[in-house]
Amino acid sequence: MGCALYAKESGFWVSQRNSAGTGKPYVLLALEILHGARRGRINPNFIKYRVQRPNIANVPPMNLIDLRGNYRLVSAPEAQPLWDFWRQFFVTNCTHGKNCSTRRTTGHCSTGDSYIADPVTLHHTPHTLTPDP
Repeated sequence: MGCALYAKESGFWVSQRNSAGTGKPYVLLALEILHGARRGRINPNFIKYRVQRPNIANVPPMNLIDLRGNYRLVSAPEAQPLWDFWRQFFVTNCTHGKNCSTRRTTGHCSTGDSYIADPVTLHHTPHTLTPDP
């Protein structure tokens, strides 16, 4: 029972501001990293979430305080159009946006375009997903 304390916080999160000059908020999937049985009250700073972004799978874990401070939890249907938008955006753009100075000077910037997440991710209910050990 203690392990499910913050399980409702696992899911899709949307940033509270627009990103990369697109006028659209960024979206991510955050899944709680379970660490055995919990006893008593848990400090949200110690609860970590594995994060997957539409363009990058290996993002350093985030804590619940950072998630709540910068993002808001949304349903999978609400996240779907944003996830699709960002996946398409990163096919031709970097995380700096359309006005990237590196891209303007060198013709290419690979920041953030190293991985495009599998779209099957959105077909799962976040509450049933568990991260790899």
